[in-house]
Amino acid sequence: MKKLFTLFLGMFLLTATFASSSVVNPKVFASDVMLPIGAAGESISLLDLSQMKVKDFEKLTGHHLNLFQKISFSIAQKKLRKTINEDGTVNSKELFNNIEKAADQSISKGLYIVLAIFGLAWIAMGVMDDWKGNNWWVNLILTLLFWLPGFIHAMIKMKSYYP
Repeated sequence: MKKLFTLFLGMFLLTATFASSSVVNPKVFASDVMLPIGAAGESISLLDLSQMKVKDFEKLTGHHLNLFQKISFSIAQKKLRKTINEDGTVNSKELFNNIEKAADQSISKGLYIVLAIFGLAWIAMGVMDDWKGNNWWVNLILTLLFWLPGFIHAMIKMKSYYP
């Protein structure tokens, strides 16, 4: 898990660098962007990372991924593939926006769902909105009336927090 977190943190820092320098050099090829991966310090290109299979990633890192991590890896790969143009260049603005959205999420989607199940989704909504707006107190009222309307409201509003 630490290696996967390090990988995504490295991707964030790398893409943030490219996003700030995209005015100077707008053509950055995904095959030229190398990311450190694995215990031995191997490097892999952004293009290869977007196309590799989970088994290959596990073999390269030497770390076995559980089901949730495999699904997360596949979703991250799909988002990464969307940021690579057909000619192999990186659409760094789109990549930076995706990473920025992920970094802005102060509560993970799994924790959000668990809080909603226990009737505490209004707390998650308050944290996500910095206690501004109407979502959190509407959810609190719906949860106090009966748990089910609050849960349904939380699941509907989850789409606005997690694209």
